[in-house]
Amino acid sequence: MIKCLFLVEGPFDKLRLSLFNELFDSNKLTIIPFNCDKLSEENYQNNYRNDIQKLLENEKAYRIDDFDEIVQVCDMDGCYISDKYIVENNNINRIKYYLDRIEAINKEEIIKRNKNKRNNINKILIDKKIYLYFNASNIDHALDEIQNPTNKQKRDLSIRMYNTFKDKPKSF
Repeated sequence: MIKCLFLVEGPFDKLRLSLFNELFDSNKLTIIPFNCDKLSEENYQNNYRNDIQKLLENEKAYRIDDFDEIVQVCDMDGCYISDKYIVENNNINRIKYYLDRIEAINKEEIIKRNKNKRNNINKILIDKKIYLYFNASNIDHALDEIQNPTNKQKRDLSIRMYNTFKDKPKSF
């Protein structure tokens, strides 16, 4: 039996992707949120297996060896764009993504985050020990075409999507 672990960034991502449990044997698919963006952390690529193992130990039900395949679902957050498209804007309260730029309160912070994320993604792709599935901006943009949702919108969109497809998973 092949057992697959899906690692996601947050609880709303988990809710959205839990629809896969309606399509596949739930004993073969486990979805667990990191509750953060691990790929943005400095040097995650050097110890991601340990980070995944720690996450699984917190779940108290799994070990990394329980899974035949590991998939990390991630938001790209524009990490591969040129730094010249990151614009500092002190009139916003959180990062904003647009098709032609990223606006942030602290440009240097986003440049550093993007560099960390690129390095981590590139190394993990070379290692080929886990799969990376990614959303161009974020999962809400990929599935609902909403690029900068609030947390309330994320929750509402996740619940609506789950309720829409829970009884007809093949439509999902």
